[in-house]
Amino acid sequence: MRRILEITSPARLSVRHRQLVIARPEAPPAQVPLEDIGMVIVDHPAASYSQAVFTGLAEHGGALVLCGPRHQPAGTFLPLAGHALTTERQALQLAVAKPLKKRLWKTVVQAKIRQQGRVLEHLTLRDAGLLELAKRVRSGDPDNLEAQAAQRYWPALFGRDFRRRRDGPPPNHLLNYGYAVLRAAMARALVGGGLLATVGIHHHRRDNPFCLADDLMEPFRPFVDLRVARLAPAGGWPEDLDRAAKAAVLGAFTEWVPMGGLYRPLSLARTTVSAAWSTHSPRAGTPWSCRAACRGRRAMSRTTKKARGTKTGMSPFSWRTMWVLALFDLPTESKAQRRAYTRFRKHLLEDGFTMMQYSVYQRHCASHENAQAHIARMGARLPPEGEVRFITITDRQFELIKTFWGKHRQPAEKSPAQLEFF
Repeated sequence: MRRILEITSPARLSVRHRQLVIARPEAPPAQVPLEDIGMVIVDHPAASYSQAVFTGLAEHGGALVLCGPRHQPAGTFLPLAGHALTTERQALQLAVAKPLKKRLWKTVVQAKIRQQGRVLEHLTLRDAGLLELAKRVRSGDPDNLEAQAAQRYWPALFGRDFRRRRDGPPPNHLLNYGYAVLRAAMARALVGGGLLATVGIHHHRRDNPFCLADDLMEPFRPFVDLRVARLAPAGGWPEDLDRAAKAAVLGAFTEWVPMGGLYRPLSLARTTVSAAWSTHSPRAGTPWSCRAACRGRRAMSRTTKKARGTKTGMSPFSWRTMWVLALFDLPTESKAQRRAYTRFRKHLLEDGFTMMQYSVYQRHCASHENAQAHIARMGARLPPEGEVRFITITDRQFELIKTFWGKHRQPAEKSPAQLEFF
């Protein structure tokens, strides 16, 4: 699972050893491996970049979102090369027949209405009849039940006086922000899958460059709505987007989504939907994998905890995320040995490892499989002489490490957060 970084203060972004370096005037530089980044959101006019930031994010599959006035996303940077089978997949995408598009749109609308009903059920204990309404959606939604669901959904969520408009009063600005980031993330996933984001299954405006992204993000909008609804203040909505509000809205990307019997964070679920669509062939019939991906059941946090079996107050990622410790003892007597030592250390840094202490380097990994991939990668770059060991421990075990500087105990190092502000 990749991390989301937001730049909200003057900063200089550059790349060193394949790591994004964030230099700030009044703080030590921060480093994040490029391959761990899912999205960088820049929301400060004094931020500057080197060209390596753009090329590095494009190479490693990260999205760059630039915010304009009023802290709303104004544009996104997408790579030209998305997938090895880009031409073939885009040709298949353009060949999809209209009846199939209608059936897919029915599935998308049903999933969206169901999720809206689950959000209301989670917050108000009533679904406003949306779960039953979802069952009546027909191919292509000719009855426009999506709009009928919205007429029930928004008043039940934010009150009878609320009107959902892009230029409307708060909390519309919070919804706009969350939807814009979700849209950019979905567009990046589609490009990474070798698809045309401009060719949708329902949206088709001539001035819309992300029609397919707008289609496939519909079932995920209620997760943003849920985060915004939880921010409802007693004294009224804030006019500006502050850091706390952004963090709460972007927390939607950490919501667990049930898909095919498995639970995935929303940030991975969007990629799954994109992959399901990109691997579909028009001659193979309906892409049932995409249909299963869109049909979310209960995705609220209380159900997630029960399904994951986690204890209260324990992060659901605690037993999934891993740390890799690289311990090495390399000879440095000859010039060739010192050169091999320097080269191996550089390989560690380029792979995202940071120095824990002399000859001990650490790296945070999103999963056990990801940790094994980094070990295998470094195993292919071992020096001809010396001893190198790799140890994997869970995130919870890493937090139990006791560190002393002299006789004084130091606080435990925190694991990298999926969402970080700089």
